[in-house]
Amino acid sequence: MEGSKIKVILVDDHQIVREGFKLILLLDERFETIGEAESATTLFTLLKEKTPDVIVLDISMPGLSGIEICKQIKINTPAIKILFVTANVDTTHLKAAIKSGADGFLPKDTSSKEFTTAVSEVANGNTYFSSKISGLMIKVMTQSNSHNETELSLRELEIVKQLAEGKLQKEIASTLFISPRTVETHKKNIQTKLGINTTAELVKFAIREGITDL
Repeated sequence: MEGSKIKVILVDDHQIVREGFKLILLLDERFETIGEAESATTLFTLLKEKTPDVIVLDISMPGLSGIEICKQIKINTPAIKILFVTANVDTTHLKAAIKSGADGFLPKDTSSKEFTTAVSEVANGNTYFSSKISGLMIKVMTQSNSHNETELSLRELEIVKQLAEGKLQKEIASTLFISPRTVETHKKNIQTKLGINTTAELVKFAIREGITDL
């Protein structure tokens, strides 16, 4: 139904990129592109008239960067979800995107299938970070706290890594040869140690703190 479609605004300073995204969304009945913008000025003017569920946003933009755009949107209309799709795939930009309030992050060489999956996930209140940037290697965290109980064990770090890659608890249990219940126990212990409550926060923490290889 028309009313149930996910409303999207595409923001990129390259028209050919916007047209590519628009075509992908057009072929999927779940989505409706309600606007396009090539700059912050155009976007903010558009937002006075239309309210999207998701804004697909580049980082490198003329004038205000995508990072600054995201910060302003999250302050003024936090219900709007922000999905970065960018060629700026490095630790610095990823950390900046997360701090600005991004709900998702994809490299521009992602597949159309992952793109639509990401748009759908963030529209439904989840976070989505491409497996390409989640990485496979665990980095031992530098602990600023001297209390051992606040440190994550190697097993906990492995579970954090796999959760950041989007693995389900049953999949993690299978690869680590432990029970799903044990995975759930580890997850609860990790969240207690870190003072976080959701898997989305755990993913953001893993990327921000360098637990995963970027």
